[in-house]
Amino acid sequence: MTEFQIKGINHIALVCKDMARTVDFYTNTLGLKLIKTIALPGGGQHFFFDIGNGDALAFFWFPSAPQAAPGIASVRGCLKSFEG
Repeated sequence: MTEFQIKGINHIALVCKDMARTVDFYTNTLGLKLIKTIALPGGGQHFFFDIGNGDALAFFWFPSAPQAAPGIASVRGCLKSFEG
């Protein structure tokens, strides 16, 4: 087995359902700085938060995204053994 060392991630991109709520949580609750936004065709957004070391946490938001599809596009319903 070859050993290697991870020295950074550049960015991790996730999808969010509510851009304003996501920005509010990551900036006001967690204190991360919103460092970049990119307008996407169709009105969507791709936005980035600084997580240090030159790396970012990014989100995509699409105003006309379909509803969550449990087990396919979300984990809702997949964790029943952990739900109370």
